[in-house]
Amino acid sequence: MKNEKLQVKKQPWPTKKLGEVLEKYFSGVWGTSPSEGKNLVKVIRVSDIKEDSSISYKKAPLRAVPLKNSEKYILQTNDIVVVKSSGSKNRVISGRTAYFEEQSGQVFIPSNFLLVLRVSKEKAIPKFIWYILLTDLAKEYVKSIVEGTTYPNLKTQQYLDFPIHLPPLPEQKKIVYILDSIQEAVKVQDKIIEK
Repeated sequence: MKNEKLQVKKQPWPTKKLGEVLEKYFSGVWGTSPSEGKNLVKVIRVSDIKEDSSISYKKAPLRAVPLKNSEKYILQTNDIVVVKSSGSKNRVISGRTAYFEEQSGQVFIPSNFLLVLRVSKEKAIPKFIWYILLTDLAKEYVKSIVEGTTYPNLKTQQYLDFPIHLPPLPEQKKIVYILDSIQEAVKVQDKIIEK
């Protein structure tokens, strides 16, 4: 019997543009002073998107936003919030992302310097896309977009062209589970170090 090598045919994951996996995307609004209106909502600012890619919900200020406008901006669990305008040539903050999770019935909207990505759950798992946007590859892509400009503002259409290798949904789910587990272990370790 001949000793034949078993050949495994690799199936590469298809490449999609970031914009192709979204249900919708939108920028936020700043609103007016709380004394100028009745419909008060908490507005997440660039400064509320922390360096560790979490959101500082408690610091988000209350702003007055007309009801008809605020409804279309309300953030939902699984939304990805992206800084689209901030920083300097030496310290690019544009492209920093955070994963939004509802906070006990409070209403949050993004400011006008943030971009919200709402992933189509039929095409991708939102947290998988968020993890992709945290990679060095995504950060380098952002730098290439903002390079040469006085203010490193994210060009939305170019950002939405970012290529993503998209595995099938079950694979995405496994990857998210593993990355969530690692992130949780790091948090536990950080707490131990703190003590």
